[in-house]
Amino acid sequence: MGEKGEEGMGGREGGGGRGSRVPPGSVRGGGGGGNTRCRRVPPVRVPPVRVQAPLPIPVRVRAARGGGERREGRGGGCGGGIRGGGGGGGGGGPGGGGAAAAAEGSAAAAAGWEEGVQAVLSRVRPPVGPLPRPPAGRSSPASARGATVPGGSPRGRARGPTMTRLLRLLLLHLLGPLAPGGQALLQVTISLSKVELSVGESKFFTCTAIGDPDSVEWFNPQGEKITSTQRVVVQKESGRSRLTIYNANVEDAGIYRCQATDAKGQTQEATVVLEIYQKLTFQEVASPQEFKQGEDAEVVCRVSSSPAPAVSWLYQNQEVTALGDNRFAVLANSNLQILNVNKSDEGTYRCEGRVEARGEIDFRDIAVIVNVPPAITMPQKSFNATADREEAMTVSCRASGAPKPEIQWYRNGKLIEENEKYALKGSNTELTVRNIINSDGGLYVCRATNKAGEEERQAFLQVFVQPHIIRLRNETTFENGQATLACEAEGEPLPEITWKRVVDGRTFSEGDKSPDGRIEVRGQPGKSSLHIKDVKLADSGRYDCEAASRIGGHQKSVFLDIEYAPKFVSNQTIYYSWEGNLINISCEVKSNPPASIHWKREKLALPAKNITHLKTYSTGTKLILEVAPTSDSDFGRYNCTATNRIGTRFQEYILALADVPSSPSGLRITELSQTTAKVSFTKPDSHGGVPIHHYQVDVKEVAAETWKVERSQGVQTVVRLSELKPNTTYEIKVSAVNGKGQGGSSKIELFQTLPVREPSPPSIHGQPSSGKTFKLSITKQDDGGAPILEYIVKYRSKDKEDQWLEKKVQGTRDHIILEHLQWTMGYEVQISAANRLGFSEPTLYEFSMPPKPSIIKDTLFNGLGLGAVIGLGVAALLLVLVVTDVSCFFVRQCGLLMCITKTICGKKSGSSGKSKELEEGKAAYL
Repeated sequence: MGEKGEEGMGGREGGGGRGSRVPPGSVRGGGGGGNTRCRRVPPVRVPPVRVQAPLPIPVRVRAARGGGERREGRGGGCGGGIRGGGGGGGGGGPGGGGAAAAAEGSAAAAAGWEEGVQAVLSRVRPPVGPLPRPPAGRSSPASARGATVPGGSPRGRARGPTMTRLLRLLLLHLLGPLAPGGQALLQVTISLSKVELSVGESKFFTCTAIGDPDSVEWFNPQGEKITSTQRVVVQKESGRSRLTIYNANVEDAGIYRCQATDAKGQTQEATVVLEIYQKLTFQEVASPQEFKQGEDAEVVCRVSSSPAPAVSWLYQNQEVTALGDNRFAVLANSNLQILNVNKSDEGTYRCEGRVEARGEIDFRDIAVIVNVPPAITMPQKSFNATADREEAMTVSCRASGAPKPEIQWYRNGKLIEENEKYALKGSNTELTVRNIINSDGGLYVCRATNKAGEEERQAFLQVFVQPHIIRLRNETTFENGQATLACEAEGEPLPEITWKRVVDGRTFSEGDKSPDGRIEVRGQPGKSSLHIKDVKLADSGRYDCEAASRIGGHQKSVFLDIEYAPKFVSNQTIYYSWEGNLINISCEVKSNPPASIHWKREKLALPAKNITHLKTYSTGTKLILEVAPTSDSDFGRYNCTATNRIGTRFQEYILALADVPSSPSGLRITELSQTTAKVSFTKPDSHGGVPIHHYQVDVKEVAAETWKVERSQGVQTVVRLSELKPNTTYEIKVSAVNGKGQGGSSKIELFQTLPVREPSPPSIHGQPSSGKTFKLSITKQDDGGAPILEYIVKYRSKDKEDQWLEKKVQGTRDHIILEHLQWTMGYEVQISAANRLGFSEPTLYEFSMPPKPSIIKDTLFNGLGLGAVIGLGVAALLLVLVVTDVSCFFVRQCGLLMCITKTICGKKSGSSGKSKELEEGKAAYL
């Protein structure tokens, strides 16, 4: 009966098996238990290999014994591994049973070792090469071919690798990292062996080197050493190196190597495989995308992935290919084509990509905008205006389109911008040309522009030009000579020209002649010449040329000069000054031909070489004597002499000692209107020793250079300014003037006249007039800076809701008569004043008509004046007296008539005579 083998010790994951039992007399013995009584194996020199991780597992090997019938064999081996160990071989005896059992046990042990080692090998990369053969002289397990044992019994045949080979294989992987003498050998591992990334993702790999490496380097798939960049970073530590790839792309795919090198130059390496795939990626997917109406639109949507995606387009949750509109098509490049796109195609379209292999889907919504080119509407394209009448033209230009067009105006190719000449309103839809002049005529272009294009329309302005004189020249002649005055004017239409001699108001038209035949006019429209022969001194002076047409007129003056002896123009012959004060005494001479002018004092010609404070300056027809008095002797008489070939003239000037007044103060501007202002001030503290005879008010527009001078009446400190321009800013100053001259001016003040506006409501009061009329008197009012053109009167009955009756009267009237009114009826009246800018607010006025008068009054006194009424009263009184006297005559035989009768007819006695007289008197009145 075979002897039971001993149990071996288990490996890391499973224990060793038990030796098998055999019946008595069996040839094979039972297999021994794995790792049973194994001894520690001494170090074996093996070549270095690369492993996934060090396996510092101590291995204990004990021999296993197998039983036999006749003798105990000693064969046995150590088995064990990660997953399980095989039992040791059974012992063989001389009779052969032990040997067979040993062979069987050895084979079983070998199978167990092989399984364990293969488990180790499955975790080691790359696989090791051929195992080394055992050293000579060492015993080894039975080979696969078997061996003859003493006694003639054959050994059992092993079914796997021999025990020695398996042992060496295990030791090679477990103890390989150790160099002879216990020194560590290089070993390189990478945390990952194969990685899949999508484009744009990031990943890092850690390379660990064991065995004191001098350097650890990474190499890219092209075999190039990797150095850190912004996207690929290598970080090194002691014995480790980390490779980080940010935002991976397709070009990053491949095999990456980590190579470690020690001090002896020996290298070891490990690899990792990086595979890159691309997710669905949208490129050039702009939103919104704009197109012009009518063109073929291509909505761009670039989609890429690996593998290539399937792209579809949806509109309102429905594929465009199912819309039934053949204008829609998906192109080969996945873009959407819309033929003859129009505004109704606007909306949001969805570009959807799918990758069937991964079940991946993504989309983008794209807003499609259809732009419509501008379309212009211009109601009026032709305009007429008259130049220089402050007229304006307004032209309207409206444009439709999408997006809303921008409107701009051009003239002569230049952009019109808003300024004093041009006004733009309503997003440039209205252009107003203000204060039209001749050069404003021509074409005005309205241009509407948007993203889809532009359109233009033209408006034409025809400007009628008032006549304007463009050529008029002064003429100079001599007595008994000839002269021709020419005048040329332009305008649309060409004007007719007439001449006027200002000295006597005589006018000359084309073809006219003077009574003496010396003056004649010749010309044509736009041109005229006034010919004068046998010129006399009386012909000299100003002549006015007036050009007129139906548009208006223009007038200019020309002067005809005749040579004569010098004449002194200046009326001022007395000047005032003081010591040290420079003064200019002007001697202005008018003469033809020009005169030579000289200053003298007594017999001394000025300036004199030895007199430095007396100088002369010539300015045309003036010779100015500049005097800087140094003493009283400089004051006195100075003579100016002017000479030409016609004659010589003298003028005496007096320089008197005086001082000028000081400056007025407290300048105030009140009662401002459009054209007038009231100026008041306080008189100066000093009059300069010479009585002030007036104050001078200087006023001018801010932008003007010339001051307009107003004088006070005597020494009054109030001056009223008139003929000002509305809505204009003026500068004003005041100075005092005495016999010596003008004093210093006050501080300049600014004021602004009121702008021209509509008139103020008129002020009225009324009273009944004769008959059914009512008189409304108009008080002079504020006309807003422009003359009142007319009054508009509206009136109606208050008791009845009648319609308004309207009446217009000229603006020069001071009253209005309302006629055909009704007695005892109440009326309400609205009166508005109008100037060139518009109408005033109406003034409301109410009145009631008186009751209807009696017939007598109506027939007798209606319309009669005061004298007629008195006359009628006297006549009525006389009539009453006559009636009373006649009554007294017949009833009582008395009264004035009775006295007259007695005086004329005489007195008769007797009753018969009296009766007869009475009868005669009665008959006279019957």
